[in-house]
Amino acid sequence: MYSKHEASQVRQRFWTGFGQYMAPVPSAEGTRINWINYKTAVKGIRIRMDVDKKTAYIGMEIFSKDPELRQAYYNSFLSLKPAFERIAGDDWIWDAASVIQEQPVSRIFIQLENVNIFNETTWPGIISFFKSRLIALDNFWVENKEIFEMYS
Repeated sequence: MYSKHEASQVRQRFWTGFGQYMAPVPSAEGTRINWINYKTAVKGIRIRMDVDKKTAYIGMEIFSKDPELRQAYYNSFLSLKPAFERIAGDDWIWDAASVIQEQPVSRIFIQLENVNIFNETTWPGIISFFKSRLIALDNFWVENKEIFEMYS
């Protein structure tokens, strides 16, 4: 069992390592990018990654406090679903209405089960899972971000 401080250090080591691993990978636009804190530049839409003792998670999240805007964004994603699936695959979960940390969220996400951030032997699988899907989300976003920018 880890203390809070030790658990924080393990998480920090994982995310630092992942960031270093991804650093040489250019974005779909050919530029340097901070993959860990991917900026969509559209308020209310983010790419989020998380990993805990059971699962690794990556997704596009629509977290606008305005329910009409959140629905409009989600409907735009739905209209782009064929393009999304062509780029990122069809194994993503489309969830129009979730609550994360007491906030309403619409999201498109995928999870990797049976991994544990505290078991370093699972890190290569987690990193591979995140890398391929993060690059796919970046490719999708670069191709389609202007559709979402018009709402801003």
